[in-house]
Amino acid sequence: MDKILVLAILSGVIAACNSTVGNKTHEKTIPATEIEMQNEKNEFTEIETPDGIMLLGKINRKALDNPQFNWYQQEADFHQLNTELINSFKKDLKDFEVEIFMGTWCSDSHRDVPAFFKIAQAADYPESKIKMYALDENKNSPSGIEKDRNVYYVPTFIFLKDGNEMGRIVESPINSLEEDIRDIVAGHPQTPNYAQ
Repeated sequence: MDKILVLAILSGVIAACNSTVGNKTHEKTIPATEIEMQNEKNEFTEIETPDGIMLLGKINRKALDNPQFNWYQQEADFHQLNTELINSFKKDLKDFEVEIFMGTWCSDSHRDVPAFFKIAQAADYPESKIKMYALDENKNSPSGIEKDRNVYYVPTFIFLKDGNEMGRIVESPINSLEEDIRDIVAGHPQTPNYAQ
């Protein structure tokens, strides 16, 4: 009787493991174990397009480490840091949170998102204070958060202090990323491109 009970329990465990594994193999979303390793909950989907893959939803910088996004490292390497400007806002930048709305398909995002992360790293700015959302070509995400933030162009960088928007950089900086960040942090934001 004990052997029958043990066999029944083992059969149930094996069946449960197989059904869970079977469900995950058909998903296009990132598996939970990878999300946990990224130390932030991401809710994005990879969509196959004729030009490669497009991410859609909440992402972090690690999501852009995909070999299909070879533009990321190339653009990061290309951006020449203005360390003097970075040092001028480095301390005060930590009082801000940044929301980034970008498109993995967008050439302006390809240019400015890697440069922003390079600046953030040079400023010792924690990635945990950055929330990033990948939008489709119609500037939409599954959550619709871009509508609440009045995002119509990508990339859009929104700088928040105590939950209030202090400034934004839209599609491209007015001067340079470093100068525009300095102005926002100092409380003198430039009027962004395509201001509504």
